[in-house]
Amino acid sequence: MNLKLLLILLLALCGSSVSICLKSSTIQYAYKDKWYYFETFYKATWFKAFMACNRMDMELLSIDSNEEFDKIHEFVKNKTEYKNNQDLWTSGTMKDAGQFNWMYTGNPVSVSRWHTGQPNNYGGKQFCLHMWLDKNQFRLNDMECFKENVAAKMNLKLLVISLVAFCSFSAPTYVNDKLYYFETYFKASWFKAYMTCSKMGMELLSIDSVEEFDKFHTLVKDIVEYKNNLDLWTSGAMKDAGQFYWINTVNPVLSSKWHPGEPNNKGGMEFCLHVFLDNKQFLLNDLECSIEKYFVCESRKI
Repeated sequence: MNLKLLLILLLALCGSSVSICLKSSTIQYAYKDKWYYFETFYKATWFKAFMACNRMDMELLSIDSNEEFDKIHEFVKNKTEYKNNQDLWTSGTMKDAGQFNWMYTGNPVSVSRWHTGQPNNYGGKQFCLHMWLDKNQFRLNDMECFKENVAAKMNLKLLVISLVAFCSFSAPTYVNDKLYYFETYFKASWFKAYMTCSKMGMELLSIDSVEEFDKFHTLVKDIVEYKNNLDLWTSGAMKDAGQFYWINTVNPVLSSKWHPGEPNNKGGMEFCLHVFLDNKQFLLNDLECSIEKYFVCESRKI
């Protein structure tokens, strides 16, 4: 198989709207130690693009500096069809109102290349970040996460709050080969919960089997205040209409643990998944990603 064909196949697998995946590499393909793949074959939502990159053991694009932003712009001009309204998903998401951070690192989006008047969270639904070509300039813009497109600042006070919040986790608890941390001190949006787990070198909760689901239920009874309507963010997200997957593993969510009538995508905005306690049963439910909930981080036992 020649290199050109291999790259085409990898591009087709990576997935975004157009999305960019990146991977640290010794190959100086585009910029410093990052190796970029551009998906221009099909469009995807932000969640689907994020999962596609994870599946390749890569990450959806994060941009660390204005210099890198400009290098990507130059790279896109040379490697893709360059036209106005071309746009590319990145890993940026809204952590707090008007404040965007990169999902994998939790670092604030510090580049200054915002489109005029952005971010503006138009309609109260724009929680994901894309790069958008307008008048021969790439600029950052907030966008609805579930749009299939050809695809901000954290002050010191918020940083201190985040660091203090890490101290509020319970003692590590093992179930089989997983280590869990329960955050029940402060609530966060799904995006902020994911970033918090990433900063600890962990992942937002995924549940791989009915057995694990039931053991997790027992664990919750033992270590947290157990009462109806207790709910916790998981890593579940909508990949396609009505189809939920664990964003870390890209495995489908268990069909037997949904609350009756769920998922229903109420209001067309419920793209993220939580577990909640109802009549002494933990069940799955889809919910708006911006709602603040407690959450659980996990890592594999070494």
